[in-house]
Amino acid sequence: MRAILSFAVALSVVACTCQPGTPTQDVDAGGGGEVDRCANVTCVTPPGQCYQVPGGCDAGVCVYAAAEGAPCDDGESCTTGDVCQGTTCVGAPVVCADVPPLTCLGGSRHRVFDAGVCVAGACTYPSTEVACADGVCGARDCGGTCVDVSADPNHCGACGHRCRAGGCSGGVCFLFPLVRAEVHPWLAVDESGLYWSAIADGGGTIRRLPFDGGASEVVTTLSDLRPWQLAVGGSSVFFVAFGSDGGAVLRVDKGGGPAEVLALERTPTGLAVDDTSVYWSACPSSLSDPQLRRVASVPRGGGTVAVYANTTLCPQRVAADGEAVYWSEAGLDGGLHRVPLDGGAPMRLAVTNDALLQSPNDRLAANASRLWSLANGGLRSVSKGGGVLEPVGTAAAFAVDEANVYWLSDFLTPGVLTLWKRPLDGGADVQGPSIAGTSTLSSCTGFAMDSSSLYAACVSGGQYQLVQLPR
Repeated sequence: MRAILSFAVALSVVACTCQPGTPTQDVDAGGGGEVDRCANVTCVTPPGQCYQVPGGCDAGVCVYAAAEGAPCDDGESCTTGDVCQGTTCVGAPVVCADVPPLTCLGGSRHRVFDAGVCVAGACTYPSTEVACADGVCGARDCGGTCVDVSADPNHCGACGHRCRAGGCSGGVCFLFPLVRAEVHPWLAVDESGLYWSAIADGGGTIRRLPFDGGASEVVTTLSDLRPWQLAVGGSSVFFVAFGSDGGAVLRVDKGGGPAEVLALERTPTGLAVDDTSVYWSACPSSLSDPQLRRVASVPRGGGTVAVYANTTLCPQRVAADGEAVYWSEAGLDGGLHRVPLDGGAPMRLAVTNDALLQSPNDRLAANASRLWSLANGGLRSVSKGGGVLEPVGTAAAFAVDEANVYWLSDFLTPGVLTLWKRPLDGGADVQGPSIAGTSTLSSCTGFAMDSSSLYAACVSGGQYQLVQLPR
């Protein structure tokens, strides 16, 4: 009896032209044998790519099993992951999910991209121009919304940079106008508000602009002393003040009230605060008592005054980092100095007796590795271990953290102060917004920084303004 081929999977029967075989006799029938039609037949030409090869022959016919799960090519350019399902090649459609971001066109329109479609193996994304919902489109996509970062108080100068108070113009938050008599205000900032010193009529005030939306308020008033530099720490505002009969280092509660004298000091010139102490420099104009030219400290809660150094030249500004106190000196033999807080001899870190820095130093700040100094428009830094002052550029004010140094400069456009940021790891300078209405490097005095913003007191339009810029 002729054998029958049997398969447990799907089969395909394909007719073929079989080669003649040798006739065989049917023994039971006693002769008259039949031809074996599968002799010399090779089944290696399936009807498609989703069949197993080789196949089998049955009565001269090739039969192929399905190649379930085998990779294949369905011939479509917009499918992927093609695989055999039964005897059919099936691919999954290409998903075009990388939709381009909304694009601002300026004016009051922007371009919105729709879901993508695959054409000839490539994703395309149809788009349409749409009018902005608020009628204003600048040049920035902020979280899928087209906003004008030059005027939006919730995205002023950068996405997500919110103005604490007032409006946004030219990417700068104009927080609060100061009366012109409040000359040379110094600034300090914390999470609750922006603080500044205001000098008027032989005395002055410490004021605060709350960040909860309230109006500006007086923290304390001085009748015979003029407040100068200030800093915030814990629940207090610390500041130095001077007058015709002397000066003092003071503190006042942030909530307001009378100021408390921490130390009497003739002509204090600088102030810094750390977690435990208040540091200051003093420079009486008379040389009759050189012991009064000094760098000293007192505990934040009051107590005994500690003198770290007496100086021959006039100490200008101070900085502290928890390990040492630093100060600058003016004059042809001036320099930048440090002394350890736990005792030890003062050390000169750098000489500043050049034409750029021989004038009184305007600012001093320290970060983890360097000391930064600004005087006569020149911003420079030096290693805390000492060395050569390295120039940064001309500046009106500056601030520094562990990643960047920020400064205001007019070198790009004379007469216009622009914010710049330089990564301390050696990256390129980044240009920020410009403060409209400023004209000289002396137009901005106070400068302060929090986690998201820089704050400055600048003359704009002939009047001091408190401004906020994105970091």
